[in-house]
Amino acid sequence: MTQITPLRLNAPAYGWLLGLSTLAALALISHHPTASVGHPEDGLNNILAVAAQGRHVHGALTAMLLLFATGFSGFAWRLGISHPLVMAGWLSYVGGSLVMMLAALFDGFVIADIAARMADQRQAAFDLIHFSGIVIQALARLAFVLMALSSLLWGLALLHRKGWTRGLGLLGIVVGALSLAFLLLTAIGFDVGRLLIYMAVQTVWHAAVALWLIRTKPE
Repeated sequence: MTQITPLRLNAPAYGWLLGLSTLAALALISHHPTASVGHPEDGLNNILAVAAQGRHVHGALTAMLLLFATGFSGFAWRLGISHPLVMAGWLSYVGGSLVMMLAALFDGFVIADIAARMADQRQAAFDLIHFSGIVIQALARLAFVLMALSSLLWGLALLHRKGWTRGLGLLGIVVGALSLAFLLLTAIGFDVGRLLIYMAVQTVWHAAVALWLIRTKPE
């Protein structure tokens, strides 16, 4: 089997970045605002009431997504980005991160702006917000599928390794498969509760990758 020479980088720094940003993201998600939008009149007022908090949370989550992508990029580079499965996993994760940033843009900023700027056209605003919610759900599900696929691909890439690294690969396969099953078999709606369940599963993978990077000697 052809051996891929890993690129040289400070792996522990990427590990700490990934681990700490994961903890921060979990704290942010627990403060994710929710607003009941069942009726145009009350719905717009409820959205405006949590608009400021929503901007702060989604802005911070976007920053966490960038940190995640940086941490996992270090992981992919350390494994050897020229390996097809590693490259596919990296592209899948980065693609998922970009899609999730778009979902956060809609959820934290676009919906609040619609409610604020179309206050005198409540029914039209309500319809646009409802449509935006459908877009957010579709984007979030696609993003999570791509991210789950990345852990599965990286797990497969690590199966030929030995010891702790092979164990990490097996974990990636299990986490990826469970996450994909959860995403593809559950109902269309994706609320904060389901988001926390998904993040809890992914946190195990994040923590394992972060620990693997931290324990890797700088090159």
